[in-house]
Amino acid sequence: MVKHVRDGLKAMNATLHSALFEQSADLIEQFSDEQLEQFLEGEYFGENQQRDVLNSFDDKFFALNESEDLIEINSQWLRQHPKLQAVDEDEILTVIEQVSAKIPNLEQRKQQAAENQPRYFKIIEELCQQLGQELDRITIGDPSHQYNGQEIVAWHFLTDQGHFYMLDLGDQALMFDDQDQQVIALDIAHVADES
Repeated sequence: MVKHVRDGLKAMNATLHSALFEQSADLIEQFSDEQLEQFLEGEYFGENQQRDVLNSFDDKFFALNESEDLIEINSQWLRQHPKLQAVDEDEILTVIEQVSAKIPNLEQRKQQAAENQPRYFKIIEELCQQLGQELDRITIGDPSHQYNGQEIVAWHFLTDQGHFYMLDLGDQALMFDDQDQQVIALDIAHVADES
C-alpha cells in the first residue's frame, strides 16, 4: 500500500505531499511487527499509540493542502492521463462489464473475497438476509459500547431500512435499531471465529 501511495504522489508530481508522506512512511517502517499489527488491528476509538503518532501528521497535511491541493492535482493528472476514456453515464455499466469480463478467474476471486470477509461482516450480512434487508454499508465499530455492564464492540451499519448496530456475543448475535431496541437475536455458532 505504501508503495502505491508513494508511486501515485510522484506520478502526479505532488512534490510537497510526497515529502510529507515519506515522513509518515518512515515512521511506519520504524514500527516493530508487533506495533504494526497493533496499528492495523486497532479501532478508530480507544487507545492506539501507533495511530496517535501517525495522526500527528493530520494538521501538517491539511495546512499543506491549502497550498498544494491534492484533489486539484489528482484531477489534473487524471484529465491528462493517456489512458483516460470518457464515457457517457448511460454507457458506464457496459464499459465496466467489458473490463470485468477480461479479469481472469473472476468468479473464483469473488468467492475467495467473500470467504475472506471479517467475521463481523459475515454476521451483519446474515442478519440482513434473515430480515430481508439490503446492506448498504458498515460504518464503524465502536469498542466502547456498554452491554450488560461490559464493553463490547458495536458494529454500526446502514441498510435500506435505516441505521442498526450488531453485537457479537460469540454463539449469538444481537441486532438493535437506532433507538436501542433489539430487532433480532441470531445463532451464529457456525460463523468461524477469526482468533
